[in-house]
Amino acid sequence: MNTKTPYAYQHETISLPIVRIDTLDENYSLPLREFFVENGCQVFINSSPSPHVSYQIIIGDWNFVKRITDSIRIDAQKSLILLWETHPDDASLFTNANRKIALIDVTTLTSELLSSILKFFFVEQSNIRNFQKKDAGFEKAPKLREELHGVKHIQDSTRIAHTITSIFSPPETSTKKTAPHKKFTMNKYITVVLILCIFITLPIVYCGLSFIGSIGFLYQGATCLHSMKKDCVIKASSTSRIWLTHSHQSFQFISTPIVFFRQEQLIKPYELLYVFIEKSIAIEESIAEIGDSANTFALSFFPSISTSPSDAATVVEVEKMKTKLFALQTDLDLAYVLLTNIIKTRPFPLSVTTVDAFLLRGVTYITKLRDSMNTFNKLLMLYPYSSGYKEPMTILVLLQNSAELRPTGGFIGSLMDVTITDGKLSNSTIEDVYTVDGQLRGHIDPPTPIADLLNQEHWYLRDSNWNPDFGESAKRALWFYEKETGKTPQGVIGITTSIIVKLLELTGPIKLVDFNDQITASNFYAKAIFYTQESFFPGSTQKKDFLGSLFTALTSSLMGDRHLSGMNLFELFQAGLRQRNIQLYYVNGEAQQLVNQFAWSGSLPSRTLCGETPTSQPCLTHYVHINEANVGVNKVNYFIKRQDRRDITIEESGKVSEVLTRTIMNSSANEPGTGTYRTYVRIFIPKDAHITSFMLDGIPITTKSIQGGKQLTLPYGELDTTSFPSYTVLGAAIDVPAGKEHTIRVTYDRTFFGIQNAHSIVMELYEQKQSGVDSVPTLIRLRFPPTWQAAETDKTATLSLANNGYLEYNSSLLQDFYVKVFLKK
Repeated sequence: MNTKTPYAYQHETISLPIVRIDTLDENYSLPLREFFVENGCQVFINSSPSPHVSYQIIIGDWNFVKRITDSIRIDAQKSLILLWETHPDDASLFTNANRKIALIDVTTLTSELLSSILKFFFVEQSNIRNFQKKDAGFEKAPKLREELHGVKHIQDSTRIAHTITSIFSPPETSTKKTAPHKKFTMNKYITVVLILCIFITLPIVYCGLSFIGSIGFLYQGATCLHSMKKDCVIKASSTSRIWLTHSHQSFQFISTPIVFFRQEQLIKPYELLYVFIEKSIAIEESIAEIGDSANTFALSFFPSISTSPSDAATVVEVEKMKTKLFALQTDLDLAYVLLTNIIKTRPFPLSVTTVDAFLLRGVTYITKLRDSMNTFNKLLMLYPYSSGYKEPMTILVLLQNSAELRPTGGFIGSLMDVTITDGKLSNSTIEDVYTVDGQLRGHIDPPTPIADLLNQEHWYLRDSNWNPDFGESAKRALWFYEKETGKTPQGVIGITTSIIVKLLELTGPIKLVDFNDQITASNFYAKAIFYTQESFFPGSTQKKDFLGSLFTALTSSLMGDRHLSGMNLFELFQAGLRQRNIQLYYVNGEAQQLVNQFAWSGSLPSRTLCGETPTSQPCLTHYVHINEANVGVNKVNYFIKRQDRRDITIEESGKVSEVLTRTIMNSSANEPGTGTYRTYVRIFIPKDAHITSFMLDGIPITTKSIQGGKQLTLPYGELDTTSFPSYTVLGAAIDVPAGKEHTIRVTYDRTFFGIQNAHSIVMELYEQKQSGVDSVPTLIRLRFPPTWQAAETDKTATLSLANNGYLEYNSSLLQDFYVKVFLKK
């Protein structure tokens, strides 16, 4: 084909066309880069000076391409995706009008293949073409191609090989043999053998020692990284790279005979190991640099609290972190692929049990890092909406006390009004919710359970979080706050007291000078009850003073403690988002769309999850959410334990039935602020569910009845099919006395359409965790016809048992439980 692009004829264009290549492996993209450079283009790898480019090319596996298309916003005239080993159905997610997709195997880009791909890109009309040699068995996890990092040949390999050959060749001898000459020949052989042993042994010993030294300094860098000491990390990483270079050079020398006899496959796993260590060193350095920028950002963001505030602009530090983060994520992706492929081969000594276990821990650690950096990238994407550069950003923070559990995490006892201006925290005040509610004028009817169980005639901001969907409750809280104060915040953050306890675990004891007291993670709940419950009356400043003093002391400790690990603090924040102990809501529609996409909004899903992953198989999402509210006006939830069990059965006819059980245990012993746990429990099940029983301790729950028009008889149950369009909701009001337990059981069934004529199906099990509940031990048993078998299950779930017609999952429900089960006949 004619390899000239349209740019070759655009003589009138002043600036050269720009090509951006986002690639999981830079070596793989070299042929493409050479092609565009030869045709007069400016080529940038994994970055570009402008978001406006002529061509964008993305090279990698399904996960890498999805991350690039989701996070990198590039305005390109045309774009091309080279998608590694992906099924055409899964590739359809990336299609659009200006984008073409080439499905390829992970092999070297030969000139023939490159020519075909470029012809498809520039000439053909179709948007997707399959260049793969295989027809089935695709996996989204990429296979590392054999040519990822070839063995580097030593320049004088021929000379060395000739020397080795000559050593092993028999020496020329005369036909006349004498005893002295034989003795001389034997001595020469012994000398040659000794020299050869030294020649081989010394490089091996030096290679091994150098490699161990590199690993040792890499570990030292990881230790420094834990404390976020950038200089220490850079020094250790540099030393590790020097030792790695020495080890690699020795290894290349040792492996020369293997290369000479064309047995490169024997040394390839070890070459991959060297590449992996090099990537690990680069990862350490990148994280240290990002951590340093994050520390500068924090010092600048809290100018009034920081012991040594920074004058740097927060937006500058954010841009630095964005640039470094993209390269770091690419290195993490490649390191993960390298290590998993090394583990598959397991050559000696990597097959030794101790070393193998160390490598498996490395996979877990890299997976954890990838997840953390993904979360960090999402936070950076939200920053422009929270920075307050266009106008001051006001955020209403709801401090929810999970010791008095409510639907979105806990009773709203205190509020924080936060203002961010030009990337810095310009104002923050804490107010008692009763003080704010005292300014409400007019009457608002409360939800029926609040009126019935809390005996509240009016509805206030303190009870505004009655809807389990945090976004809806946040809108209601903003409405109350505006009516009561006249202020209109642009966002809401819900924080449960679990976060405060975990922060105290990091900082250690916090001294409150104003109260002449010391607060720790172990005594926080008792102190909070004492200062906010005992002798408290609406309108007093006692609660505000306690929480305000604690928040100020906590923030000062976090900012001033140089021994505190920034990585631990970030992981705490990340876990809070994942476990719904931190929930976000933005008035801005674009920002809220991102929050929903990141699953940080605490919302109830409004549609099935089957549509999020392309599949031609019949699919059914089986969703459950159990939500409790403490309506006993006490702080007993610290002593409440729970246990869930789900028995699900799929029949050949398509009938799906479930027995759902929750056991609630009150382990309190009449401690101050505790007592009977009066709770209103709501169970969210699919809209099409047909309920067959609703029981408490094996006895059917009676419907709500009123005695004398005032007093309700507990326990009672009720059915709600209108408040939540996507769900059927069962409500139960019960009392759980101290030292007692009760069990709620719901039995229902629904229909899995399309199962009778299908050869394979997908079952998605999804249970949503409630904010403010730390964990719920959960057992899920899935039974299916013996003529079916489980083809594959989501590996993120803990599968404890698998037999014919039977799957069992154990989970602590620290976060949302989600598993996809593939069944086939």
